[in-house]
Amino acid sequence: ATRAEIAVLETNIDDATGEELGYVMARLFAEGARDVWYQSIFMKKNRPAYLLSVLCSVEDIERLSSVIFHETTTIGVRSVRMGRMVLPRTFASAEIDGEQYTLKVVKNGGESYAYPEYEDVARYAREHHTECEASLENLMACGLGACLCCVEKTTDGHLCVCKEGPVFNIRRLLWE
Repeated sequence: ATRAEIAVLETNIDDATGEELGYVMARLFAEGARDVWYQSIFMKKNRPAYLLSVLCSVEDIERLSSVIFHETTTIGVRSVRMGRMVLPRTFASAEIDGEQYTLKVVKNGGESYAYPEYEDVARYAREHHTECEASLENLMACGLGACLCCVEKTTDGHLCVCKEGPVFNIRRLLWE
């Protein structure tokens, strides 16, 4: 593993709908965020809110902060630089039934692990009419579907992972 520097951006949001939060998340990913997540929190006067956290490279702090300022009503973004350990990874291709699929290959010491890219697994299952299920790891803050932070787009409309999941048949999921 090698050492690397990373940044975490954070802000509290207490006046946004689930749809708005989903849009902000998509924008941040489109602008290069490495990860984005929400946590359900309570602010002063017991107001329910969300903590928006963004994992990004140090070089992206200003640009992604600008996206947060532009797409939300927040007036402040906290940033923290921190170290992390990163395993070396490469990508490889595997042929199954004449089709190419992508594998992420991770090395840890003398051992290597290969993980299929999930979109490729879903594509294989769809194309070969094979059942495939996904256990989604969306943030499930309330467990009742009321907070809308775990909404997933499906062929049946927007479903809450905490109520209707977390396991879904991949044919029901709409991948972006």
